[in-house]
Amino acid sequence: MAQTNEFRRCLEDQKLPEPLIVWCESTLGLENLSDFCNLVTVSGYESELDTVILSACDDTKAAPNKALLLARLRAAWRAARASILKIEARQKTGQAVDDIDDPLDPATQDSLLDAWRKRYNLELPVHMAPSDTLLGRVWREMQRGTVTVIGIDKVRSLFAANRPQKDRFLDLGTAKLQLRQDEDNRAAQSVAEYYQRLRVLSNAYSIAGTFKVDSKQTPGTKVFMAPLGVLLDYCDAVLRHATDSQATVDWLKVRDEQCRARVVELARQQWPLGEAFAKAYQEQELMWQQPPSRKRVEPDMYAKPESPPSHKKPKTAKEFRGSAFCKRWNDQRGCNKEDCQDIHGCDILLASGRPCNSTNHTRLTCPNR
Repeated sequence: MAQTNEFRRCLEDQKLPEPLIVWCESTLGLENLSDFCNLVTVSGYESELDTVILSACDDTKAAPNKALLLARLRAAWRAARASILKIEARQKTGQAVDDIDDPLDPATQDSLLDAWRKRYNLELPVHMAPSDTLLGRVWREMQRGTVTVIGIDKVRSLFAANRPQKDRFLDLGTAKLQLRQDEDNRAAQSVAEYYQRLRVLSNAYSIAGTFKVDSKQTPGTKVFMAPLGVLLDYCDAVLRHATDSQATVDWLKVRDEQCRARVVELARQQWPLGEAFAKAYQEQELMWQQPPSRKRVEPDMYAKPESPPSHKKPKTAKEFRGSAFCKRWNDQRGCNKEDCQDIHGCDILLASGRPCNSTNHTRLTCPNR
């Protein structure tokens, strides 16, 4: 599917008619760019493309704009050959054909964005548009049939990927060291930020998935690979569940990645991404409705007691310097001082072993109790 889509997109970029593209795929059996380039010779491709393709196809051999179609077919052949030569040059030097996170070439990226704008009649702001590296990764995974669960921590909008970096300088005396703060892997700090990044990822899928594939839910029909509406429905459902449950970012991340893991499993079985998202969410809807677990708060561990934890009676003294303390004065009974010869002082024993003996308070109100 990836190679066929690459060949088809090469012809579509030059605005060649659909019947001619279908004829090349079905009658000539062209499956990839290599087939297309090797169909003719390098020295005689200009005339051979007319003979082998345009004049052989019933829909274009007598077309009034045949000269224009031939010019576009030659341009498509040159673009395909340039792509093949670039791949061969990288292979000769031992380099990978392309890094999965590399930005797309300008022609391919412009083609994807133009097709997306024509389909949805929308223009994405920089805060919601995917970064060049994110779009390149999503497109290559989709073309190769190797969709993965992309962590939200790695999702960046076009604005976030191109804003100025925060640099810090460390003075070493004879030299100054520049330290650049890497924010590429900064985790989402809130549910709102997680939702915003999920929207950016959905936009990347919809931009890369404007081509049609066979439907799994309705066999025999063609559907778009990643319709924007289905992906936005998933994002809104995620935000709704998180808001209703007053969830944390960790709660949201676990469920979102588990749901998208099921999407990956279905995509590896040739399910279109739009149908895979709808089916995965439907299968795991009950999981989203489970509220976050709340930790039980023990009062004696997290709250200060309102009353003293111990009701043990304090130690008291019986006498001081040969005179007895008045117990009635110290407790709630009260004492008539005129008839009492005992000491009317606090009888609480201090840590030093001496009695408090203060006449300003009783045992019941002693600060040393």
